Amino acid sequence: MRKLKLNDQLEVPMSSMIDVVFLLLIFFIVTYHEEVIETNLAIDRPAATTAITEAPIQLIEIQVHPGYYQFRDGRATSLEDVIDQLALFIKYDPDQTAIIKVSKNAKHEELIRLLDHCNRIGLTKFNIVSLKA
Repeated sequence: MRKLKLNDQLEVPMSSMIDVVFLLLIFFIVTYHEEVIETNLAIDRPAATTAITEAPIQLIEIQVHPGYYQFRDGRATSLEDVIDQLALFIKYDPDQTAIIKVSKNAKHEELIRLLDHCNRIGLTKFNIVSLKA
């Protein structure tokens, strides 16, 4: 056997390394598959024959002011009228969400009474926000 000296360099067979590189390149080109993200979205669409037979559900918005309550259309009303209207909305859609806007001058008891009645008629989904005025 021949001993290697420090000045001797090892030679790596480049032809076989080039073959391996080309084989890997061909493999990756052939197996590449671009995934289209939009095709993975699951969308449930109603059938064309489905028709809505009930009254359309509107957004329930109630404002609590000192001494009275107000619907989105601006008419002032009592707590009993508000509860009657909410009961009608809940009849058509039990999962309806109400937005309750409370004036900064309204008493806490007025809001609590409204929330108690909402719970009693089955309205459990609501958002409460404060009015600036």
